[in-house]
Amino acid sequence: MTELEKWLAYLQSPRENLNRLKKKQEMAQSAERYLGRRIRCDYMYDVFDSTGKIDEAAVRMKGVCGTVESVDDAGQLHVKWDNGSSLAINLTVDKISLVE
Repeated sequence: MTELEKWLAYLQSPRENLNRLKKKQEMAQSAERYLGRRIRCDYMYDVFDSTGKIDEAAVRMKGVCGTVESVDDAGQLHVKWDNGSSLAINLTVDKISLVE
């Protein structure tokens, strides 16, 4: 890596960190509008368990309703699901709808 490349990498690093922080804050703020609301899981991304198999718990979440109890700093919704599950919702990959 040349000196110029090192200098450019150094200059970009703070900007990338700031962009990541801003994105995290935006996600958390948008997720906070769901606090205390009833939601239905329309689709949960098929996450893999530690053995590399599709997590069946995620597959079974389609159509399950619950109440949003908290939002973490990554913008994930932590829900008290009616079926007793403790899976969090990631708004960037999972799909939900509000239950009126």
